[in-house]
Amino acid sequence: MYYFVGTGLGQKVTGIEKAQLNRLSLFKEAGLPAKCVYVNYNPRLDGNSKRFGAQNQCFSMYDFFQEVMPETVTTITHDWRHYWEATCHFKLVRVTDANDYRIFDTDGNYLMYAHFVDSDFQLLDYVNYFDMQHVKIRREFYDDRGFLSRTSFLVKHQEVHTEVYYNAHGQVKLIKQYDISKPEPSLRQIILKDYHQRDYFFETEQELQTFFFDELASADDVYFCDRNRQTG
Repeated sequence: MYYFVGTGLGQKVTGIEKAQLNRLSLFKEAGLPAKCVYVNYNPRLDGNSKRFGAQNQCFSMYDFFQEVMPETVTTITHDWRHYWEATCHFKLVRVTDANDYRIFDTDGNYLMYAHFVDSDFQLLDYVNYFDMQHVKIRREFYDDRGFLSRTSFLVKHQEVHTEVYYNAHGQVKLIKQYDISKPEPSLRQIILKDYHQRDYFFETEQELQTFFFDELASADDVYFCDRNRQTG
């Protein structure tokens, strides 16, 4: 396999990402197996790869460890508005000129703020949760394919204390914990959960990336490092 290594693929491409995609197309035309692989977390990666004609040809380190590689997960949809109203008996208030809702309980307490990817309100982007003082305490991120991908637990001034990453079945696969005692939060520890029936512990993102490439690589693979400063 030929791998083109970068940091991420956004809704708009830079020159480097465009070059990767062009190379991917050339390799495909030549009958050579190739994929783009990224080291940053991005729950929009599946949609972005489709947008640029590279469906199922792009994945991230997080897809790998969260067990949600492109060829293994199908998109699911859920009628969240019906669930909140009919099952939870919440009150939904549409936000003007946005695919967003503010959600309240039966006593009028502000519980959640939900942002949808689409105007049909089938695919969630994120949900913010609030305490009784209207302080944001948690944010859930949903993958383009419809499943809960990450939860960020917040403290103080919305600083992230812990991040939890899931597979498509809601099982915890990665945990990141941060030191927020100083002006600039810093990573304390990364835990890779139940990877081949055991847990792994890392102190830095680079350690996790090194482990990832060691696990991904086989003897016949060739890697093109397109973001050398970040991934070399």
